[in-house]
Amino acid sequence: MMNGTFPTFRRQICVTFHVFAFTIWLSCSQAENAADEPLRSKKIAFERDATTELPSKAGAIEFGGTYAVRVELDKVPAGAEGVARIRIKNPESFDLPIREVTASCGCTRAELMNDRIPAMGETELVIQIRSPAASTAGVFMGRISLEIDGERVDHKQLKRIDINLHYPISGLLCFRSPLVTINLVDTKPYRLELPFVSSIDTHPNKLLLETTGILEGVPGHVETTSGENRIVLILDSKEATNLGTHGRVLLRDPVSGKADEMTVVVYKNELVTLSPRTLRFAKTAPDSTDYVAHGVIRVKKVSADAGSDSTATQTEELATVTNNIPTQVDAYIDQQKLKMKVQPINKHFFRVQFAVPVIDLETIEGGTEVDRLKSIQWRLISPGVHASGTSAFTVDAS
Repeated sequence: MMNGTFPTFRRQICVTFHVFAFTIWLSCSQAENAADEPLRSKKIAFERDATTELPSKAGAIEFGGTYAVRVELDKVPAGAEGVARIRIKNPESFDLPIREVTASCGCTRAELMNDRIPAMGETELVIQIRSPAASTAGVFMGRISLEIDGERVDHKQLKRIDINLHYPISGLLCFRSPLVTINLVDTKPYRLELPFVSSIDTHPNKLLLETTGILEGVPGHVETTSGENRIVLILDSKEATNLGTHGRVLLRDPVSGKADEMTVVVYKNELVTLSPRTLRFAKTAPDSTDYVAHGVIRVKKVSADAGSDSTATQTEELATVTNNIPTQVDAYIDQQKLKMKVQPINKHFFRVQFAVPVIDLETIEGGTEVDRLKSIQWRLISPGVHASGTSAFTVDAS
C-alpha cells in the first residue's frame, strides 16, 4: 500500500491494492522544511473529526457546478499543529472522481484518501492544521477545494467540491486592531473603547492593564457584554494637540504571561481644522521662485448640546462664516509671514495655499514628520470667529 505522499511521480506495479492519495502543500515560511514529510508522521497536538454530506447534484449545478459545504470543528489551541479528519459522503448514484486537492492559506496540508468519492459512499479527507498564534477574529476560516475530474465524470457541469473549514481558537489574547486614532473634543470627556479577543482561561476582569505615554494614569477597566470584551478608557482633551500625541495600552494575563499591546494616537478636535495634519512644501516647477503647500480648512458645525452655552454660541457664529470666504487667513514660520491664497469649496470647506520664497529655504529646511519642532502657525479671522492652530510640515527639495 502506498503512503500518503508522492515524492516523485512514477508508476508502480504491485499485486496489492493501491490507495491513491492526492496531496498539495500550501507553502508557509514556517513549514517549508516539512513539505516532504509524510502527513501521518507529524507530531500532532490535537485531533478533530467531522462528517459532512454533499448537497444534491441539482444544487451544485445551480451554484456554478460547485458542491459547497461548511464544516465546523471543535475549538483548536492557538499556535498548535494537529489533524482534522473529515468524512465526505456522496449522496449521488455516480462516483465523483477527484483530480486535485488545494488548500487555502492557514498552513494546511490536505490529503484525500482515495482518488474518488464513491457513489452512495464516503471518503476521508485528512487535513494537517497549523492554527494561528494570533487572530483578531478569534476564529479560523479556510477552504479546501477538491477539483472534480471532468474527463471521468458523467455530468460535465460539475466542477469542484468546496469544504469551508471553520474552527474557534483557544488560548488567544490580542487586540482587534494594533492602532487607533481618535479626536478629542474640548468640551467633554471621551470614552475610548478598545475591543480585544480573549479565549484564555483567565477571566477578562482579572487581566492586567498598563498604559504609557499620554494614556499614563488614565482610568480604565475591562467590560464584557454579549461575549464581547473591551477596555474602556476615559480621556480628557487637555493633553491632546493638533500635532497629535500617542500612548500605548498593554494587556497581560498574569497566569500564562500572554500579552498584547496597541497604540492610541490622540488629536485635539478643534472647531476649525487644517488638513492634512502635515503639510508638504514643494516647487510647482523647476524654475519656481516659491515653495508651495496646499491644504483645506474646515469650519465644523457641532450641535449645541456638545458643550457649554458659550460653546453653543461660538458654534452659531461659526455657522455664519461658512457662507462667505473667511475675512483673513494668516500663516507664519518662525515669525515669517507666508503668502496665502484662499478659495471656498463649499459652505464648510476652504482650499488654502501657502507659499514661501526659495531663498528662505533654510528657514523651513529640516522640518520632517519625525522632527516636528519646525511647524506652521496659522489663524483664521472672521466676524465672530478667531481660530488658530499649528501644523507640521515637510520639504520636498527635489
